[in-house]
Amino acid sequence: MNSDRFVKIWAAVVAVALFAVTGCSRINDGKIRSGSAIDALMNNVESIINSDAELADSLMNLIDSNSLRGKERKARYALLYSEA
Repeated sequence: MNSDRFVKIWAAVVAVALFAVTGCSRINDGKIRSGSAIDALMNNVESIINSDAELADSLMNLIDSNSLRGKERKARYALLYSEA
């Protein structure tokens, strides 16, 4: 039980950090556009998707799907989005 709580808290911390990083972009609508930030967020979603699907879905909705570059990143996004 404590590890599930830790994962949720860690997910929230990562999401806040990503908001802080993306807050400096020219377009400030809360969407994540940076490739490295998208990868970090998808890693986080992957770690919590089985324990908290609602949070995983919320995090996936932060990604600007039009900013996805590369077949592998697009495929991973589609897979995680469909699972969440």
